[in-house]
Amino acid sequence: MNQFTLSVLAFVGGVFLAIQGGLNAQLGVLLKNPLLASVIAFFSSSIFAIVIVLFSVKTFPTLNQLKEIPIYFWFTG
Repeated sequence: MNQFTLSVLAFVGGVFLAIQGGLNAQLGVLLKNPLLASVIAFFSSSIFAIVIVLFSVKTFPTLNQLKEIPIYFWFTG
């Protein structure tokens, strides 16, 4: 990717990051439960990330490679 493309992606990502807080807050007000709003936002983001990974990753790790990963790495944010 060239510098212009990366700059545009960074800008768009920053805009969406700024918007996300306000949208999550509004969702929490509408649901009358901010924790539920956080769970919904996390779930929808997870689904989006899974779809992107399924379409962009060419090879997946083998079961043996996954077993070699220390357990504490599976709980990092």
